[in-house]
Amino acid sequence: RRPLPDELVHGWTEPLLRQPGVRRDLLAYCRSTFDGPTLTRDTEALRGFPGQALVLWSPDNNVMPPDHGHRLAEILPGGRYVDVPGAYVLSMLDEPEVVAHEMGRFLRATEPGPATDRHEPVQR
Repeated sequence: RRPLPDELVHGWTEPLLRQPGVRRDLLAYCRSTFDGPTLTRDTEALRGFPGQALVLWSPDNNVMPPDHGHRLAEILPGGRYVDVPGAYVLSMLDEPEVVAHEMGRFLRATEPGPATDRHEPVQR
């Protein structure tokens, strides 16, 4: 939304210039195709997500329409939608104070899920 500091941009671009693995991964991403049915299936699977979820969305961005954020929050059983006005796609960079405030508010208001051994690593 506003000029980005050079050090931030360099942090994004330097790995691409200096690390072959990063270039390889970016190339693979750019050559990949958009698989709509898989994306839809994976998104619909979120209906089974048992936890609470905060969906922060930037209504002013031109890449991801606000109705997508609203639909995502509706799909998640414990989803809550919050606008981050004045931000584009990278809300945490454009409006970090708003993002931090909303995350803090969400975390303070969210009840912990079922009791589990929180010291065990999450299996993926």
